[in-house]
Parts: sequence; C-alpha cells; structure tokens
Amino acid sequence: MHKCKDLSMKMWWSLKVWPKWQVVIPKEIRDLIGIKPWDTLVALTKGDTWFGFVKNEDFFAMMEYMKDEIAWMEDSLQHII
Repeated sequence: MHKCKDLSMKMWWSLKVWPKWQVVIPKEIRDLIGIKPWDTLVALTKGDTWFGFVKNEDFFAMMEYMKDEIAWMEDSLQHII
C-alpha cells in the first residue's frame, strides 16, 4: 500500500453518472475545493483510464503537487532497494 506524504489526500468513491451523462459532485467535495456553477474543470485521463477532475485554474498547481509526490515516492523506493 502506498503512503502519501500528504496525509490530507482523500479518495472519493461514488460519483454517479445519470442517463444524460451528467455527474453529480457531492456537496462536501464542491465546498472543499470551491467549485461553483459554471466553473471549468479539466478531466485527467491516461489511455482509457479516468483519474479525476481539477478546476481549470488549479491545474498547474496540481501538476506541481504530483511532480513533488512522484519525486518523494522515487526517493522512498531508493531506500528500500
């Protein structure tokens, strides 16, 4: 099991897709990341796998976070090997 260095990271498991392809983002998530009506979200995918959404204006900050997390994981793995 991977331990994230950022313990505030959470995973959300239930976003339901409705018949008209709409997805309801739970209020707790909307409040947490400040999503408002008409905000633009970026969908993160690789191949046919979907990873999530991020607010358009937060995209580059999220990429920096991921880069730092990957560097931390690589450093942690070197101590194991």
